[in-house]
Amino acid sequence: MRLISAGEAPGGINAVGHIRLDPKMNGRRPRERKEIASLLRQEVRAGNLKRKNPSGRDQTVEELRGRLVNHPCHACPRREMHAATAHKWVRANREYERLAGLVVKQTDTLGTQYRGVTQILEQLGYLHCGKVTAAGFTLAGIYSERDLLLAQCIRHDIFTKLSPAELAGAIALCIYTPRTDRVQNWDFPTQLAPLVQQVADLQVVISSLEEKQGLPVMAPVDAGLVAAIFAWVNGASLATALESVPEMSAGDFVRWAKIILDVLGQIRVISAQLAPTARKATELIRRGVVAWSEL
Repeated sequence: MRLISAGEAPGGINAVGHIRLDPKMNGRRPRERKEIASLLRQEVRAGNLKRKNPSGRDQTVEELRGRLVNHPCHACPRREMHAATAHKWVRANREYERLAGLVVKQTDTLGTQYRGVTQILEQLGYLHCGKVTAAGFTLAGIYSERDLLLAQCIRHDIFTKLSPAELAGAIALCIYTPRTDRVQNWDFPTQLAPLVQQVADLQVVISSLEEKQGLPVMAPVDAGLVAAIFAWVNGASLATALESVPEMSAGDFVRWAKIILDVLGQIRVISAQLAPTARKATELIRRGVVAWSEL
């Protein structure tokens, strides 16, 4: 199977019919070519492939053929080479247009996301008339997947009166995402129920704004790590702390503890009010296997 150039078909080409092939056939294997040839012979014998000559079509073809022969390019000794180059240009131009379309689409998507995020930050008071507010500078100092939720918790004084263990638990609630899509774990000390509900309510508001702007919606908060971190900061052993999350390995617990330590360090920098509690929580988390992992 190959392409036929105009020079190889000086009499022109008439479509006389179609043969339906298996989509998996590409004609590259000898056996496939034999099968296609067999199908073609069957169609010929059955009389299904007959030349169709609509009235006046031959005259039009002859006229076009005459114009082709009389065209200055027809006598060019390098005509076939030029034609091959033209084919390459057509293919390259088609690919360019495809890629250019993808760039435009991607750029438009980024622009839409930027405008959506800007709208949310304006509505929540982190931007005003395109300028960063005091709350915006606080948000800029937080580096986390749920940075906006953490900033909202600080602005709404949810972290203000917490103990070191409660603050560590609150941060665990803000940042933790389970490995699997399991049912959310809400097994945590009763005294933390109001705190968990406040944080969850703030996340609902943020998710609602994201949905209205057509942005990817952050998953609901998961309290699966709250009890474990709360127990660890209060001096429990690793085995005791992990009783509330039996599916979590010790290595995963240490990894999340280090992420919480990182967020606590950021809070110490951006909030003088929360700095003492954050510092104490840091000291209490950094013990045992968590401290050893930093050596």
